[in-house]
Amino acid sequence: MDLLVAPPKALAVVTLPTGSTFGPRRMTDWEILWILEGDGEFHSDDRVWPVPEGSLILCVPGVTDYFVWDKTRPTRSVYVHFDVLQFPSSWPAWKEWPPVRPAREGDAFTFGFRHLLGLEGRDPLAAQFTISMMLAAWLDEGAGPRDVPPLVLPPPVERALAWLRQALEQDSSQTIRLGDLASAGCVTPGYLCRLFGAHLGHTPAQAVTLARLDRTLPVVARSDVPFERIAQDGGFAGPSHFSRAFRAAYGMSPRECRQSVQNGHLGPEPKLLRRAPTIPI
Repeated sequence: MDLLVAPPKALAVVTLPTGSTFGPRRMTDWEILWILEGDGEFHSDDRVWPVPEGSLILCVPGVTDYFVWDKTRPTRSVYVHFDVLQFPSSWPAWKEWPPVRPAREGDAFTFGFRHLLGLEGRDPLAAQFTISMMLAAWLDEGAGPRDVPPLVLPPPVERALAWLRQALEQDSSQTIRLGDLASAGCVTPGYLCRLFGAHLGHTPAQAVTLARLDRTLPVVARSDVPFERIAQDGGFAGPSHFSRAFRAAYGMSPRECRQSVQNGHLGPEPKLLRRAPTIPI
């Protein structure tokens, strides 16, 4: 019997505020998580593991987990959710697998996450193979990296989005103006509007709002940070404005999203920034 996994159900890089927590959550699928920055604790059923920066965490169906993140600095991680459809008969039961292990640069996990992010959902079969490699490597490492071809948007759109990501990374509450995006794209505001509409399906103003929402989505879904603070940190006029924009984008309120994830369901997908991050991981 061979290993067979489904394409990834969710894939994201998330930065959580200092001292945040997440859970308890009842797992209904599989998740591999790589801690890029920050330390923490991973609680799985009745056991606790320290998870320092660089740790990999395996979350499996049927367990209840809980995370306590770094109290001195933000925690940054990348995670992927997926289903396993078939296991090799020779493998041990998954609840016997080690839930935590270290990552090493160039191993199957660091390569696998970068490859999945680079695919950007364009090749489900390649994503399935990558996750299979990562899962097999949890018991027996052995895969190496290869190059990932990027998806290219028109250069002005690429430049504007890169500037937007960097600006929100530096200060997610700052005001972003059309002129700023046009200057970053090295085009006129009118031309940038036409490019955004043709290639992203949004106006620049809509793209900025979606970029802000996409940054808040993992914090809403995977932490206990109050919604008022998330709205303020995200650059929204207030909790009501944030909740209306969140519902319009994702079809549910922030509270409904958090509760859904804590009940073991996947949260909504990002609406704009589905591309690999410009900051190296």
